[in-house]
Amino acid sequence: MELHAIFEETLLSRRRSSTYGMLLDFENRALDDTSARATARRDQPCSLLGFQLVSQIAEINRS
Repeated sequence: MELHAIFEETLLSRRRSSTYGMLLDFENRALDDTSARATARRDQPCSLLGFQLVSQIAEINRS
């Protein structure tokens, strides 16, 4: 499963109401999927997008 597909599925089927919970679900599912780890390593734009998303959410949570 591609990293983007895991993220979209997690957003659609989120079980927790908090943003932090969604990020934990996404991270755990990505780490469990060997192909997702390989995709994240070789697909720099995807990794950058994930980093930007986490950074923006962290800023929102701080304010």
